[in-house]
Order: sequence, then C-alpha cells, then structure tokens
Amino acid sequence: KYRPWTGRYGLIYSVYRDINLYVSKSSAVQPVNPLVNLAGNQTLFSLQPTRSWETGVKASTLRGHIDGSFAYFSMGKSNILTQNIVEGVRLQQQIGKQLANGVELSIAGRPHRMLNIMADYSYTSAEYGEFNENLGTAIVSRTGNKVPQVPQVIWNLTPTFRIGRFFLSSTVRYVGGR
Repeated sequence: KYRPWTGRYGLIYSVYRDINLYVSKSSAVQPVNPLVNLAGNQTLFSLQPTRSWETGVKASTLRGHIDGSFAYFSMGKSNILTQNIVEGVRLQQQIGKQLANGVELSIAGRPHRMLNIMADYSYTSAEYGEFNENLGTAIVSRTGNKVPQVPQVIWNLTPTFRIGRFFLSSTVRYVGGR
C-alpha cells in the first residue's frame, strides 16, 4: 500500500512593503527510479522519503529596478539506490541518507528599460549522512564523505536586451568542482 503524507507549507512575513521574510518546509516520497523506468526487480526496494526546509529574505528597491533574495536551505533524502560490481555481479542496494545544506543569493537589476541583468550564486555542501556499502567481502562506511557529482559552487550571469518586441539574452554559467 502506498499512503505517504507529503506536502509543503510555508510562512511569509512582510517586514516592510518591499521586504519579506519566509520559511518553508516540504516532504515527499518517491520510487527509487522514475515510474517510466521502474524495472520489476526495483519494486522490492523501499520508497525514498525526502525532507527539506528553506528560509530567506526577498526584497525589492528603487521602485522595482533591483530585486534580490538570500536563502539558506537544508535537504535530506533516505533509502537511495546505489549499485556496485562485486566479483562480476551487479549488486544493487539501498544506502542510508544523503544530506545537503547551502545558501543561495540572487539579484536582478533593470538599469535601463531595454536591459535586464540577472545573477545568482549558490553554495552547497552535500555529504552522506549514513552510507554503509556492501562490497561483497566487507561492509564499508562512507558516512561523512562528500557526494560525488554535486558541485559546491554554481553561479550564473544573464543579461537580456529588449529590441522592440524581441529579446536577446545569453547566460554565462560556472559550475565548480565536483
């Protein structure tokens, strides 16, 4: 039976006309793979519960010509499916928990009616909160290790020019080491 309680809720407090504080919390449950790719042998694995919360401030100034936000977030996902090759055999197993915390900063400015500039920056620290991997000959703890393929830093810069009814934009993106 599949009857998880999931959802999202949040609170917003207006400090001033153009400054808002917010906090939100969410929970979800998902299969180990998308339903489109769900193989018969993967139905034996537990679902993956996820939890997250975020808090931050959003503000606007100069009559809406500059908008900005700053946020702190924390996420966790449990029962993650992983696989290893042990003595030539693919071994699938569910590991404990993956955690991520970080900050995001974004700003958008409209210095001229034909120009809009958006920039954002995020820093993420992701690690295994619990990960005991079966290597066939022994159980190895990877708890506390960094999660591979999760960049610590990402930033974007996107200028947009409006010429009549047409918009021209390009994005420069930096993805840090993984």
